[in-house]
Amino acid sequence: MSKRLLALFAALIVVLTACSNGSSVGESASDAAPAVLAEEAGNAANGGGIDAPDAETELVVAKQPTSRQIILNGTLVLEVDNVTEATDAAIDQVLAAGGFLAGENTNLQSQRPSAELTFKVPPERFTPLLRDLRELGLVLSQSSTTEDVTERIVDIESRIATAETSVDRLRGFLEKATTVTDITDLERELSAREAELESLRAQLRSLRDLVSLSTITLVLDAEPPAPEITGGDVEEAGLPGFMSGLRAGWDVLVDFGSLIATLAGFALPFLPLLIAAGGFLWWLRRRSADAGPGMVAEA
Repeated sequence: MSKRLLALFAALIVVLTACSNGSSVGESASDAAPAVLAEEAGNAANGGGIDAPDAETELVVAKQPTSRQIILNGTLVLEVDNVTEATDAAIDQVLAAGGFLAGENTNLQSQRPSAELTFKVPPERFTPLLRDLRELGLVLSQSSTTEDVTERIVDIESRIATAETSVDRLRGFLEKATTVTDITDLERELSAREAELESLRAQLRSLRDLVSLSTITLVLDAEPPAPEITGGDVEEAGLPGFMSGLRAGWDVLVDFGSLIATLAGFALPFLPLLIAAGGFLWWLRRRSADAGPGMVAEA
């Protein structure tokens, strides 16, 4: 009988101990949840939701490649004899170099056909392809730009590593949370951190895509058509002819008449003085002529 009592007593002690441990775990998770949320909120206020780099982040940064991450973009404008043939030749060159056609805008219905082609090519083929494409026609303009995004990529990768650590911590505390309030708060914070993490990953993918494939924009313009000259357009085309000569002679005559009229208008205010001076000179000459014979007779 005493052995049964001892066995029952031992079993009761084991059950009570297990219950006590479960309660303490739940209480620790519930007590830790506000502290975790406060810490995560502080991190968000200090760094836009990203914790300061820890040892794991520094390790990730240390593993980054030493080569520079460069985005290459080029634009080439050509004047060609035939837009369709030049387009096909350009596409063939890009495909042979390991690139592809990313976009095309062609207008063949206007008097001067044109096409705008966007190519994605391997960075190591960027410069040789630009040189080869120049041979398709007359170069009207060319420009190239480079952008070094090495620091941006390293920074985003470190922020991703930190955000992943933060998300893992929140998930761990969420699994141990027992109260509805703690679960709601942790889920809300976890959703915000996961959305931020996905945004960083999208930024990193975009930058890596731009680095892995350079962009070449090729604009092809056809030569302007020669103007058609008809009989009525001889003067407009600048060719010599009877009408053009007659018009030129008439213009000279009009200009000469304008010059004469201008000189006459300029001299008109002086006309009375000129008449008076001429009359006075005539009178002096007449007097001298009359006085001459008289003086000779007296002598």
